[in-house]
Amino acid sequence: MAKVFSMLLLVGVLLGCTTNSPRVMNTIDITKSDLTDSRIQKSKDCTYYVLGFVGPFGDRSVIDATRKKYIKDIQYVDYSFGYFILWSQSCIEVYGK
Repeated sequence: MAKVFSMLLLVGVLLGCTTNSPRVMNTIDITKSDLTDSRIQKSKDCTYYVLGFVGPFGDRSVIDATRKKYIKDIQYVDYSFGYFILWSQSCIEVYGK
């Protein structure tokens, strides 16, 4: 019985270490953009889950991310995901002036 439980625990931990990407991805050409502009700010808003299914806590909103740093002109939006043993997070990162 202990071997079966250990095997299920191992499989559960290994399945929890995954990555994900958004369903829709917009691609823009940033080669002509000035990424060294010091006026560009970064803001982030996240959604958190505990044990993969308890949640969400937060809403991962572009509106909330822009309000945190008072960004009025959005130039880039990026997504990041993190999966850990006890929790996971899904964030939206907004860049602008």
